[in-house]
Amino acid sequence: MKRLAAILAFTFTFGLMSFCAASISLDDCVLGGITIRSNAEYVKSVYGEPTRITRSLMHDLPMYEYGDSFYIVFSDDMNFVQVMGTTANNGIATPKGISVDMKRMDVLGAYGTPTKTGYDNKRRVTSCFYDAGYSYFGIVFKINPETDQVTDIFVGMLD
Repeated sequence: MKRLAAILAFTFTFGLMSFCAASISLDDCVLGGITIRSNAEYVKSVYGEPTRITRSLMHDLPMYEYGDSFYIVFSDDMNFVQVMGTTANNGIATPKGISVDMKRMDVLGAYGTPTKTGYDNKRRVTSCFYDAGYSYFGIVFKINPETDQVTDIFVGMLD
């Protein structure tokens, strides 16, 4: 009986966590006014010529860098954004107003409970992932557990 009660409690708890975890829509997958459906020409019309054009190390895809803290990785044909990120408090924010240096509670207040979380031992940050309804697609907020502040925001295809 105790075993059955433990199994039911476990199932209920994790089922409730899944139910309560917030998912987002593709309309939330925006950073600094750039959507995942934006092409390179649109990005340049908003931000001008990039500071640097390279290929991303992780995906080997075309990447625009603006300053040293905002980047946008495109599909090979430059017709849509694969992933974009910001790593500093540079005025770049999500549609719900979350930017680097804001508190974890601001993220939770705006987006709810993350779909999943993780911890990066190398960088010593917690990741809060919000799923946009597609496998590995959404928003990730990296949070420093010591200061409880957002250190990075990534939007798009997150593998």
